Amino acid sequence: MSSPPNPTPAPSPPTPQSPYDTASFWSHTSFSYVHDLLVLGYSRPLLKSDLPSLPSHDSSTKLSSKLQSTWDHQRSISSTPSLTKAIYSAHKFEFWLAGVWTILEHICMLLQPLLLSLFLNFLTSTTSPSSTGYIYAFLLFLTSFLQAIFHHQTYYITMRAGWNLRISLTILTHSKLLKLNLTESSQYAGVAMNLVSNDVFRFDNFCPAIWHYFTGPADGVAILFLLTKELNFPPAFLGIIIVLFDVFLKLYLGKKIGSVRSTTSKLTDARVTRTGELLNGIETVKSYNWDGVFKGILRGLREREHESIFRSQFMKGINFSMVLATPAVASLAMFGLYNAMYEEPLTIERVLGCIALINVLRTSIGKEMSRATENGPECYIAVKRFERFLGLDETEEKSKDDDAGDDDDESSSTTTISFSSSSSLLEIDNASFTWPKCTDNLSSKIVKKPKGNVIMYSTRDVDSTEMAALNTIPTTLQDITLSLKKKELLIVLGPVGSGKSSLLNSILGEMSTLSGSVTLPSGTKLGYAPQTPYIRPGTLKENLLMGSSSSVSSAFYEKVISDCQLRRDLDILQDGDSTLLGERGVNLSGGQKSRLGLARAIAAQPDLLLLDDPLAAVDPHVRSRLFETIRAQECGVILVTHHSIYANKADKVLVLNGEGSVECYGPPSACEGFFEKETTKGKGLGFSVFASSDDSANDSDKVVAPPPPPASTPADAVVNNIIKKETSVTGKVTMKTYKEYYRAGGPYALEAVLLLMTLGQVGIVLSDYTLLDWVESGNDSLLTVFGVLVLCTVLLSFLRATIFFLSALRASSKLHTNMLDAVLKSPMAWFHANPSGRILNRFSADQGQIDEQLSVVLFDVLQTLFLSLAAVVVVVVSLPFMLIVVPFLVWYLLRIRRFVIASTRELKRMENVTRSPFFETITGSAQGLSTIRAFNLQESQSIFLISQIDINSKAWYWWLLGNRYIGFRLDMITVVLVGGAAFLGVVLRELAFFDPALVGLALIYVISLSGNLQYMVRQSTLVETFMTSVERVQAYGKLEPEIDGGEESVDLDEKWPKSGKLDVDNVTMRYGPASAPAVLNNVTFTAAHASKVGVCGRTGAGKSSLVNCIFRLHRYEEGSIKIDGVDITKVPLSRLRNSVTLIPQIPVLFKGDVRFNVDPKGEYGRDEIERALEVVNLEIGLEDEVGSDGDNLSVGQRQLLSLARAALRRTRLIVLDEPTANTDKSTDDAVRTMMERKGGGIGDFGDSTVVTIAHRIESLVESDVVVVMGEGKVLETGEGNVLKAKEGGVFAGMLKESKRNS
Repeated sequence: MSSPPNPTPAPSPPTPQSPYDTASFWSHTSFSYVHDLLVLGYSRPLLKSDLPSLPSHDSSTKLSSKLQSTWDHQRSISSTPSLTKAIYSAHKFEFWLAGVWTILEHICMLLQPLLLSLFLNFLTSTTSPSSTGYIYAFLLFLTSFLQAIFHHQTYYITMRAGWNLRISLTILTHSKLLKLNLTESSQYAGVAMNLVSNDVFRFDNFCPAIWHYFTGPADGVAILFLLTKELNFPPAFLGIIIVLFDVFLKLYLGKKIGSVRSTTSKLTDARVTRTGELLNGIETVKSYNWDGVFKGILRGLREREHESIFRSQFMKGINFSMVLATPAVASLAMFGLYNAMYEEPLTIERVLGCIALINVLRTSIGKEMSRATENGPECYIAVKRFERFLGLDETEEKSKDDDAGDDDDESSSTTTISFSSSSSLLEIDNASFTWPKCTDNLSSKIVKKPKGNVIMYSTRDVDSTEMAALNTIPTTLQDITLSLKKKELLIVLGPVGSGKSSLLNSILGEMSTLSGSVTLPSGTKLGYAPQTPYIRPGTLKENLLMGSSSSVSSAFYEKVISDCQLRRDLDILQDGDSTLLGERGVNLSGGQKSRLGLARAIAAQPDLLLLDDPLAAVDPHVRSRLFETIRAQECGVILVTHHSIYANKADKVLVLNGEGSVECYGPPSACEGFFEKETTKGKGLGFSVFASSDDSANDSDKVVAPPPPPASTPADAVVNNIIKKETSVTGKVTMKTYKEYYRAGGPYALEAVLLLMTLGQVGIVLSDYTLLDWVESGNDSLLTVFGVLVLCTVLLSFLRATIFFLSALRASSKLHTNMLDAVLKSPMAWFHANPSGRILNRFSADQGQIDEQLSVVLFDVLQTLFLSLAAVVVVVVSLPFMLIVVPFLVWYLLRIRRFVIASTRELKRMENVTRSPFFETITGSAQGLSTIRAFNLQESQSIFLISQIDINSKAWYWWLLGNRYIGFRLDMITVVLVGGAAFLGVVLRELAFFDPALVGLALIYVISLSGNLQYMVRQSTLVETFMTSVERVQAYGKLEPEIDGGEESVDLDEKWPKSGKLDVDNVTMRYGPASAPAVLNNVTFTAAHASKVGVCGRTGAGKSSLVNCIFRLHRYEEGSIKIDGVDITKVPLSRLRNSVTLIPQIPVLFKGDVRFNVDPKGEYGRDEIERALEVVNLEIGLEDEVGSDGDNLSVGQRQLLSLARAALRRTRLIVLDEPTANTDKSTDDAVRTMMERKGGGIGDFGDSTVVTIAHRIESLVESDVVVVMGEGKVLETGEGNVLKAKEGGVFAGMLKESKRNS
C-alpha cells in the first residue's frame, strides 16, 4: 500500500514564463505572441495542456488579494463601504492607461474628417500640386494606422480588466461564503451562485465601454465646433441637438435597463436556486412523480424572467436602431435648415466633410456610448449586488484573545469561544445558544418562530420597525453546562429537535451565544463528522485526508481505514482509495459516506472529536466496531446518537429534552432512568431505532454467522467511477446548430430581419447618393426625396431591431424549455454521472450567455456586415480600379478568419467546460461549510478553487488574444484600403479621370470600415464561440429519456394497485454496459398483499439497486417486477410512481412552506395535511417556512416531513429505506403503529405491502418475508421468525453476530 498523499498540495514546479512576458514591443502591438498557439490550433483541436502560462500580471491569487485589500480598506474606513471605490483602487493604473489609449484613438478619429476635407479641397482644386495630395493621402493612411493600434490596445487592456474583475470577485464571493454563518450561507448560496455565473460577466461588457461616457460628449463638443465652421451655428447646433437627444435617450434607456436588470437578476436568482434544489433532490422528485410540479414552477419563473429580459432587450433594440437613425436624421435636419436659411450653395467637400463628422458621431455616440449606457447600469446593479453580498456579517474567527463577554450583539454573532490553560478539554458554563439571524443587506430576514418542539427560521421581508423584535430571538439550547477531559466520552441523547446537532455546532462556533461561555484550551484541534458528510470532488483518499496534517504516516492511514471499517469497501472499489467520488459522494452508500466522515475526523488526530450520529446509517456489526473505535480514541469525544444502548459505556451522558434544555447530565449511572426506557425493544413489526439484542440471549449459541461472501465481484463495484468527464464537441459549430437556433425563434423571423436590414442599408446608400445629387444639381425636390429615404430608414431600423430581439429571446426560452424537459426525463444514471454543478452551469452561465449576450453580438454582426458590404460596394462603384485589390483582401479576410476561429472556437468550448468544476466547488463549499470550518480548511478550499479558476482563465485569456490578433490584422486591411483609395484618388486626378464627389464618398465609406470590418469579423467569431453555449444547451435538450411504458402500456384499473402484491422474478441489473458485473443477479421473491418485507445485507449487497428497480429509476435488463400481476415496465412511469411510495433514508426538502413540502401538487386539503403531520408527531404549522434543503430543521425533523408525505399518499405499496435512522423512540413507535394500523386512513399502512431496507436486522424478525442479499443475489428468503430459528442460516448468523457485537 502506498503512503497517503499530503493533503496540502505539494509545491508545483516553476511555472514557465508566459509568451506575453517575453514578447517584443511590436509583438505586443500586433499580438503576434499568440501566433504559435493559433498555428497549433489550426493543425488540430487544442488541449488544456497546449495552453501557455498566464502573464504574471494576471495571477488569480495576486488579483484577488489586491481587490480584497482595497475592499477591506473600504470596510475599515466607512460603515457603508463602496465596492466601486475598491475596484478603482485595485485597478486605477489600468483605468488611466485605458483612458490615454482611448483619447489618442478619438483624436485620430477626429483628425480623419479634417484631413478628408483638406483632401477633397485638393481634389477639386486645379492649382494644388500633386505632392500636397500625396501628403494628405499619407496622413489619412497614418491616422488610420495609429487609430487601429490605439483601438486594440484600449480593448485589450479594458477586456483584460473586466476579466480580472471577474476572477477577483468570484474568489472574493467564495471567500465570503466561507465566512458567513450557516443561516446566511444557506439563504444566500443561490445568490452567490448567480453572482459568479451571471453578474460577473457584466464587467466583461462594461469595462471596454467605460471611457466612452467621457469621449462621447467630448467628441460632440468638438464636432459642434467643426460643423459650425462648415454650416454656421444654427444648422450645426440643430444637428448636435438631435445627437444630444440621442445621448439623453440612451442615458434614460440605460437607467431603465439597469432597473429592469435588477428585476431580471432576482428572477434569475430564483430560477437558478430552484433548479439547484431540483437537481439536488431529483431522486425524490422522480420517485414521487413531482416532475410536472417543478417543471411548472421553473417554467413560471422562466416566463417572468423572459418578460423582464425582453423589456431590456427591446430598449437595447431602440439603442441599436439609433446607430443608423441618428446620423441620417441629423444630416437631414442640418442640410434642410441650411437650405432654408442661407442662399449660399453647399459644396461637395463641405457636405462630405459634414457627413464624415456625423459618421464619427455615429461611431462615438451612436455605437460606443450606447454600449456604455446599456452596459453601465447593468454593471452598476451587479456591483451593488456584490457589494451587498460582500457586506454580509461574518462569523468571528476563534482567537486566543477572544472573551465570551465581549460580544455587544450576541444575537447576530457566532459562538464566542475563549481559550485557557485549564486541564479540562471543554467547559460550557450555563450557556444558551441560538442560530444566527440573517442580516438585512439583501432585503430578506430569517425570522425564528417557535412551534411546539420545532424551531423554525422563515424568510420574509422585514421593515425597520420590526428589527428590535429580532434581537430577542428564542433560544435553541438553554442553560447548558458540561465539561469534558481528555480520553473522556460524552454521549448526547434526546428526541428529534432537542438540539443535539446544535450543541456540536455551538462548540464549533457556528451558533450565537446568548449567555454563558464556552472554553477550550489554547490550540485545541477539532475533528468533526456531521450527519451528512461533506464530500469534495476528488479521490476517496483526498477526501479522507482533507483535514489531516502533512505528517500522516502510511501505518496510521491504514489503521484509520481498518478502524473505520473501510478496508472491505476499498477492496471492492475498482480503484481502491483512488476512486473518484462524485458530488455529495453519489457513488457511495449512506454507510460508506458515514464511515468516510468518521475516518476523516479521526485521521485529523484532534484533541476534541465531535461526532454527529455516525452510527445511524451502518449495519449492526459495523456499528458495534465503530463504537469500539470511537471509545478507544485518546482524545475527548462527544458522540451524538439515538443508540442509547451504548450510553452505559460512556464516561458521561447528556440527555436533552424537546425544549433544548438539559434533562440529565452526569455519569451513566446517574442518568440511567432517563435513557433505560430508550432501550426497550419495540414489538410487532419492530421498526425500533433502539432495538437491543438482549431478549435474544436464549438463542442457541450454536447459531454462528456464515463466513463473509468473497469480494471478487462486489454487487455495487461497477458504479464506483460513474462520474463522467465533461466533454465538448470539437470542430466548427455545425450549420444544424445554427438552423435549430434560428428556427426556434419563429418561422421566417431570420428572413424578415435580413430583408429589413437589406432595405435599410439600401436606403442609407441611396440617401447618400441623393444628397450628393442635390448638392450638385440644386434641385430641392431631391432634398424631399432624401428626407423620405431617411424616414424610411429610421422606421426600418426600429422594426428590424424589435423583430430580431423578440425572435432571439423566443429561441432562447425555447432552448431552455427543451433542456428542462429533457433533463427532467433523463434516467437517474445520467444524474449520477453528471454533478449538479455541471448541469447548473448550463442552466445559469450558458443560458445567460444565450439570453443576453449572443443576441446582442449576433445583431452587431448582422448590422456591421451590412454596413461593411455597403462600404465595399460603394468603393468599387466609385473607384472601379479598387476591384484589383478587393478580391485579394476578401481572400485574406476569409483565410485569417478560418485560421483564427479554429482556435478561438475550441478555446471558448474549453472555457465553458472548465467553468463547471469551480461552480461545483462553490456549491460544495456552501453545502460543507461547517466541516470546512471545523477543520480550518478555508484556505485550502480557496486554493483549490483558485487552481480551477486558473485553468479556466488560461482558456479565456488566450481566446482574448486570438480575438485581438484577428482584429488587428483585419483593421490593417482597412488601413490599406484607406491608403489605396486616397493614393488612387491623387493618381486619377492627375489623369483627369475621376469624380471628386464619388472619390470623397468612397473615402468616407472606407474610413467607416476602419473598425467596422474587424469588429464584424471579430464579433462573428464571438458569435461562433457563444454558439457553443447553444450547442451545449441543445445537447441537453436531446438527452435520451427514461423508457416509459410506450406502445406496450396497458390499460389499468383506476384503483390499481388494489392489493399491493409484489412479485420480483429473476431480475438482473447492471449500471454499465453488458460486460459490466451485474449489481442484481437473478433476484426473486414474492410479497403478498399487506405483507411486511424486510430486505437486509451488507454494504454493496444490492439493496438500493432493488429499490431503484421497483421505481424504475434504473433499467433492469432481465426478469420482471409485477405489482398486482402487472409488469411495471408496461406501466407509464407517472402512473407507477404515483402508485408506489418511497421513504428515503436521506430526506429531501425544498424551499417553501411546510404545505408545499408535504403536498407539492396541492392534491390534499388542509385538514388532511395537518392529520398527516399529527400522525408522525411533528408539531409544525403549514405556513411555516422550510429553508433550502430543509437546513432550518434537524435531520430528524426532515425525516418526519418525509414520513408525512407517505402518510398522506396512502398507496398500497410502500418502500422504506431505513426511514427512522435519525428519529427518536417516540417517533419510532409512531411509525410502527402506522405500519400496524388498518382502515385506509391517513397514515394507516396496515393494509399496504411494506418493503423495508434495514440496517438493524433485529427489527426484521417479525417480518412476513425477509430477503437476505449479498453480491446482488438473494442468499436467503423466508418468514423472519423461521429464518431466525434456522440453524446455520445466513439471517440467523447475522442476528447472532449483531447480538454479540451489541
